[in-house]
Amino acid sequence: MINLKPTPRHVENIKKHKGLFEKWKMWPFAYYDGNNYYFLTLYDQRFKGITGYLMLGQDGSVLPFEEAKEPAFKLINYNSIIAQTISEIIPQAYKDTSHFKETIKYLTKYRQNLIDADPRIESSIHQILEATEKTLGIEKTLKDAAKEISYAQKSVTDEKGYFDQALLDELRDESYKYSEVMYEYGIRETALKPHYEAVTALFKEKSVKLNLYAKLKIKDLMKLSHRSIDKQLKKSQSAFETDYYGEKVMIDKNRIKESLIEKRHRDGDAYFEELIIPIIRNPEKGGDS
Repeated sequence: MINLKPTPRHVENIKKHKGLFEKWKMWPFAYYDGNNYYFLTLYDQRFKGITGYLMLGQDGSVLPFEEAKEPAFKLINYNSIIAQTISEIIPQAYKDTSHFKETIKYLTKYRQNLIDADPRIESSIHQILEATEKTLGIEKTLKDAAKEISYAQKSVTDEKGYFDQALLDELRDESYKYSEVMYEYGIRETALKPHYEAVTALFKEKSVKLNLYAKLKIKDLMKLSHRSIDKQLKKSQSAFETDYYGEKVMIDKNRIKESLIEKRHRDGDAYFEELIIPIIRNPEKGGDS
């Protein structure tokens, strides 16, 4: 484990670049490029949030601005992936899947009753069952991604104190897997909308030989699935298909992962250039105390 505690020289240079009423925090991990370790200090101010960044070497030296940009990008990228894992990937991986399981259970059990009422509904039932089985299958992929990222974070924070490019690439790949499976899930569910509507309409238009509880249960499952498309999926799909500037982005359905990676790279570059670069406080020629 490398030393992660700010040295007197770190502290002196951090305070030298600190503004009035600002607080600072040197992140408890470093980026290692094979030769040097780089540390990021974040400045913030009450009511304003983050106000600046300062990149330092392991010895506490202040890096020249041009040398500071690349490690700053990698450190912020790493931190963003960890934050995404905590706020999105883990909750999604361990999300309650009982709704999907009950959909399969009831449509399978009463499939013939529904078809007897109207043979045309068979196609919709088949589409729902097939897609829902696939959706249940992504649970393992998401849990594996969450575990891999969590293990990597633990190795950084508890064992080494730093990450390198190889580990960052691994984390990015797990993060891309998450984006890919969630986007594909959105496509599947959106395509099922007319099928959910068809099953719901069946109970209104035909006489279905089912007990009252089964009828109400199936209708409720279909309505909940339909409602989630309008309330949740449209928003999440829009996020995948909108870039940093709010412009529509076309995702190639034949190369979803590649398209999402390309979009993420463009968004990341734009975010870094517009929001991070302007508040990096490293001087053009570096500087020490």
